[in-house]
Formats: sequence, structure tokens, C-alpha cells
Amino acid sequence: MLLKPAKSAIDSVTTFIQEAQSEDVNAAYELLSPAMQAIASKQDLSRFIERNQLTTAQFSSWTAVSKNAAREIFASTLTAGDGMERILVAVLSNDSASWQLDAMLFPQDPKSATLRSVTPTKQNMIDLAGDAVHDFGISLNADSMDHFHNQISKLWQDQTSSEELKRAYQDFFDADLDLTVLEEIQPLLNGTPVQNDRGIIEITGFFPTRPSRLSFEQRFIWEGLNWKLVSFTANIN
Repeated sequence: MLLKPAKSAIDSVTTFIQEAQSEDVNAAYELLSPAMQAIASKQDLSRFIERNQLTTAQFSSWTAVSKNAAREIFASTLTAGDGMERILVAVLSNDSASWQLDAMLFPQDPKSATLRSVTPTKQNMIDLAGDAVHDFGISLNADSMDHFHNQISKLWQDQTSSEELKRAYQDFFDADLDLTVLEEIQPLLNGTPVQNDRGIIEITGFFPTRPSRLSFEQRFIWEGLNWKLVSFTANIN
């Protein structure tokens, strides 16, 4: 039987926004559930706050989307400084002592808010693909997959080590490539990526360079605050 938390779920989410707007990342991070902290670092949270302009955004009143004794979901309209409006959804869980944040997302339909309902825009997908190749390139240049391993999903991290990743991508290390030169080039996607019933989005495409070009196949899942890689394949052709 669950005990009644000292604070309500709505108290927890409004406190989180207050801490984010006061730029106290440490305090905001303490409001995340242990499960969310396991997949999102303080740096991830800081980037999420900055990327989505939470420090300066205006929020409408939080509305309950669904609730039960163990989980509550709230939605609010976020208006950024540039006037753009988006629906921010907060998913909270009850650990018998307090309500803690399990995820924050921007779904198309807040009434069906699940981790599978988060759909990135086409530009988001282009950015994700470019960032993944850039992180991979940084590791190639460092002769170590530590950086790349730190950027991938917790799901993938639990299945492999940076040493195992280096062995898997040894051909790229042997080729002595510098993929970071692609950071100023926007990749092109092959069609419109589709999210499957497990919440995974597969992004394929290439960088329009000559005479050779790098093509890629990447898969992402939503983990807490961000899309994270669960697989990465690339080819030079």
C-alpha cells in the first residue's frame, strides 16, 4: 500500500520549473527520480533546460492528463521567448515519500503521452544524425570510444563497453578518418523516419560530399530528457 507523499505531484513539477528558471540545476536534478538520474546526467538536464528555453519561458497552468496512485502526468503550454508554443508533458512517479520526475517530453498529443508518443521534427532528426556522427568522429580522433560511449543510450551502454565498441568499429580507426570535418555539413535523410511500436526511430541518410560520401543508419529511443542512440552504422562510399 502506497503512503501519501508529503508533496503533491503538481507541487513537484512546479518546484522543478522554479528551480530550472532560477538556473539551479543541482536543485532541479534532485527532483528527478532515481530511474531518470540513471539515464540523464546533470549536464543532460542543463542542456535540456537551455535547449528548450525553460529559464525564460512562460507556462500555462498545469493540467492533469492522467493519474493514479503511482503515476501522474501533467501538461502545460510552454511559450518560448521567440513566441513559439509547445506542449510540455511531465511524467511523475510516487516513491511513497515524494513525487519525482520520470520524464519530460514534447508529444504531439498530450492526452496519449507515452514515451512512444514523442516524435522529433525533421530538423530534430537531422540534428540528431549530425550530432551522432560528430560524437563518433570525436572518438575516432581520440583513438578511444569513451566519448561516444558516454553519449549513447543507457540501454546500449548496459550491453557494451567502450573497448567493445572500439573493436566493433575497428575498421574506422584503421582508416584514419576525420569525420569531425562534416560538422558544418547538414546531412540529408532518406525519406521520413517512422517510429515503431517500441518507440524506436530509425534515421538513415548521408552527407552530400564528393567524391565520396558517408551514409549512415541510426536508431534512437527517448530516455528521460533526450533522444539517445541504440545503434549506429556508417559506410563510406
